[in-house]
Amino acid sequence: MFPPLTLSHEQRAQFSELAQQLLESTLHEYEQLSERSLYHPAAFSSNKRWKAVKRRENLTVYREREPTPISLGVAVDKHWKDPTLLVAVGSIVGQLNDVMYGVATPDAASMLLKATITKNRLVGGAVLAQVEGPTIEEPFRFLGIKWFVIAPSTTLNGMIWPRDLVFVESTGITTLPNGDRIGHQLMRSVTIPGYGHLEEHSITRGRISSCSIFKQLPNGTVDVFVRGYVEAFGKVMETVALKTAASGFLSSWNAVGCAQYKKVMWCVQQQQRQSRHGNPKGIQQVPRKPVNEDPFACGACHKRFRAFHSSNMCILCDMLVCSRCRVLWKLWEVDRRELGLSENDAIICKSCIAGASKLDPLAIAKQEIRAGCFESLARPVIKLWSLKAWRNSVEDKDAIRLRRSVPGQNATDPQSFDGALQDQGIKSTTTSPSTASKAASSTTTRAASAASSSSASDADDDYLDFDYQRTRRAQSWTLSESEEEGEQGLLHPRSRSSSTQSYTLSLYQGNGVAAVGTAEQQLWRQMRALQAVTESTYQMTLHTTGIHLKNRQPTCS
Repeated sequence: MFPPLTLSHEQRAQFSELAQQLLESTLHEYEQLSERSLYHPAAFSSNKRWKAVKRRENLTVYREREPTPISLGVAVDKHWKDPTLLVAVGSIVGQLNDVMYGVATPDAASMLLKATITKNRLVGGAVLAQVEGPTIEEPFRFLGIKWFVIAPSTTLNGMIWPRDLVFVESTGITTLPNGDRIGHQLMRSVTIPGYGHLEEHSITRGRISSCSIFKQLPNGTVDVFVRGYVEAFGKVMETVALKTAASGFLSSWNAVGCAQYKKVMWCVQQQQRQSRHGNPKGIQQVPRKPVNEDPFACGACHKRFRAFHSSNMCILCDMLVCSRCRVLWKLWEVDRRELGLSENDAIICKSCIAGASKLDPLAIAKQEIRAGCFESLARPVIKLWSLKAWRNSVEDKDAIRLRRSVPGQNATDPQSFDGALQDQGIKSTTTSPSTASKAASSTTTRAASAASSSSASDADDDYLDFDYQRTRRAQSWTLSESEEEGEQGLLHPRSRSSSTQSYTLSLYQGNGVAAVGTAEQQLWRQMRALQAVTESTYQMTLHTTGIHLKNRQPTCS
């Protein structure tokens, strides 16, 4: 569909200058509003020039009531048709580093992960070219060309086509002359030969020009200012187009929540790393609670387990916790080579979640870079993301419920995908551990469509990849023990095929359920869980016996 993109030296300089000019102009506008005390929602609401379009918590998007003449240049160019100016103002509770950790997506895998966590309508994307990537000194830095597809909302599904964008994106933190640290994220649509419209695939090309400014405030909040232009693309009504664009301007409202989610996932990966290799020097320690001396009491609230009350073990601290002190947490693993997604269910106690939220996101981002998470492994895969996932049933609900899902095999002829864009199907199945290997070869699959708020139509696996070689790969999820993995020790898929990576349509075949931790650890956890069940049964027996003996006592006449 898209040819490989190789930027010339002149193009790299052009896109870098374009991003810098857009950032400087937005910073200038932000400073002017701050100096005139006009930067707050009340000032915009009372101003007749602006009208509120959408609001999310402490962020509000406004549009101009009467469009003012604009000059072509940095923000928009001659290809734009009736651009509308939008401005978003407000604040986010949290720290600047947390916001940037949740905002930054330097590769397609992180784009997929963020879309899944935040549950936005992003259903496909790729980094076409990278000009500047994250470094140890600047872990949130990125400048490159991206492409992604946005699905319509549930109410408009089937009425309008998905929208795609080809744009320059830049993220990072800049230190001003006065010492203030300013975070930014900007997106500016660009026209690149060979990357034109995809109307033959029922996708409408949109345009966007926006720049978000984030500034840390003394009261523990982050000031947010977003300014940009949108275009009423296609035949969509202006109101619908503005609502859709406003949602994009409010995308930073849950950046801190996304960062907290990624921290917990990092802690799980670090726990697996430590269980195998110990904790190397320079690695930020995962918070650990003191050992609970009472094996029949909750490790968090220290209340003893009672009859008919369930208990589960936290996968981070290995302590039994009651139902009030634990959370069923969904963990998502991304195949960075093939952009596949798998889902885990994990029991995590609230104390570990609180401890993970206090970790420094800047240090975590640096460790991810040292681990080589964002190194270019192959040419980008241009396709709609595969959100399929196998999940195994657990017969013993008192055992640790940590299940890894693997993509199922699609038996459809790959040639049937040529020249057609199909929606992802939703079919489900549940397998027991004894039949996991048989189910892995079944064509019945379950699509976990967390990246889109709407359900997809009934079709098989789809990828935006029509003109390149099709290959079949078998993936197994393992913890790499090589030194090239760096300090992080993240989970990576290990491919059993040595064929050359290219823009490919990948059909997956699962290899069963991957275990978490060593065999000794799993056995120890099962023994702890069995011990808790035994204690619960014993307490129930004592209670029943006491009632029975009390009823048998003779009454005094």
